[in-house]
Amino acid sequence: MLSSQRLELRILRYVREGTSDGWRATTLPELANAVKCQDWSEVIDALKRLHHEDSIRMRKWIEPRGFVYYAAGDNGTDFFHRTDFQIGITFQGRTYMEALEAQEKLEKALTDNPGAATVPDREELREELTQSLKNISRVVSGPLLFTRQIADTLALVAPARTVFQEIFAAHPAVVAARGFREWQDSFTLTMEPILDAYRRIGEQLAKDMERHNLLFRVAVTASPMIEKFRTIVDQARAIETVNLTLPKVVPTAWPADILGARLGLIEDALKNVNEWQKLREQSLQALGDLPRISIAPETLDIAGQFVYDHGLFIRRLPPSIRPDDLGRKEEEEFRHRDEEVGAKLEAELGRLDANLVSLRRRAWEDLAKGDAAAARLAAHGIREVYGEILRRLAPDEEVKKSPIWEREGQSRDKPTRRMRVEFIMGSAAEELDALLQFDESLQETHKFAHTFAENSEVVRVQMAQLENCTYLLLVYARARKS
Repeated sequence: MLSSQRLELRILRYVREGTSDGWRATTLPELANAVKCQDWSEVIDALKRLHHEDSIRMRKWIEPRGFVYYAAGDNGTDFFHRTDFQIGITFQGRTYMEALEAQEKLEKALTDNPGAATVPDREELREELTQSLKNISRVVSGPLLFTRQIADTLALVAPARTVFQEIFAAHPAVVAARGFREWQDSFTLTMEPILDAYRRIGEQLAKDMERHNLLFRVAVTASPMIEKFRTIVDQARAIETVNLTLPKVVPTAWPADILGARLGLIEDALKNVNEWQKLREQSLQALGDLPRISIAPETLDIAGQFVYDHGLFIRRLPPSIRPDDLGRKEEEEFRHRDEEVGAKLEAELGRLDANLVSLRRRAWEDLAKGDAAAARLAAHGIREVYGEILRRLAPDEEVKKSPIWEREGQSRDKPTRRMRVEFIMGSAAEELDALLQFDESLQETHKFAHTFAENSEVVRVQMAQLENCTYLLLVYARARKS
């Protein structure tokens, strides 16, 4: 008989390895075979434990209700034994899986080499991390565009966490007495070089935005599109305030461990601004020749909505960073704009399928109920709309006929979200870069929105982001066909 933790780890790996859009469809026999456990009751018990600990979500399609989510107390026979169901891994589940994998790795090392059960040298690890992270300053020069070096450097934080997870598994007394405190000290030391690099990135992007604003003001004054582009100039300052100041304000609002877990969000905020800047620059270059404008002012404005909302999402994560009077005014203005985008999106969805309109409305009705369960369903509903649009605009069979599949998809069962976005956007280079980055940041925010489902504002902002991105995909797909 498998140990319960080993079975849970196999289930989590199975879900993670077969997921491209957040869910993996399976049946009980298929799952039992994949995790090498033919005791179906044992597999169901493991699924229920993982669900109870908020490590996975489960749902199945039931006509005419649509997707129905598993809840504690549901009839297990009906849910698991009748037709297929879907499993999605949560942020908590990924964290749990990492801990189990660290423990498995340590157990294997101790089995292969029993004399290796020693506590790692924390001072040596700390020095290695700190020195490596100092190298990040070499990357920050000129109008910084993100490079592989930053990604590699940031990844060095993960080994520190893994080392101490292994210590915890093998030496709980050490961790209880001093290991965890030393890990905190070491982890805190890694934050400042990263945040310093992010501050420099933000400062450079702010300078670029100011330069673009001046050029925009001059260009649009003599342009017949002055009114349409005027909001883009006003939008830039709000985006700068809510996104580019994050590396300065988050250290005073969040403890080091929370900050460490959210570094990816801050990096995405800067990347999003950078991509929006590139779109603005492309529009600016085309202002003198209207037929050359490939980025319509409306879509540039909605892309800005997405970028602003991402920064606002980060600020609203508990413990939230409260706005000043100007910030509150801007939040209210952008909220009204999000509602306008939602109305435009609904019109686009209606041209495709009235059921998508119903799903969207039901999601926002759920959010209005105000409780955590309804908010979670609301977020799932809008994510389902986004996923359905990706699948409709980039069907599996069409993507598999494209060069995208020849280049990247041969080892997969179906296209990834990234492949679908690339298929929809076609050869539009700048727009593709932006939409790919926006989609990446959506995947990063998803796990935090799920964790803080009881915070309706966090969920609302992520739903607005999803709608902005969905609308952009629909508009670009329509433009590509025309």
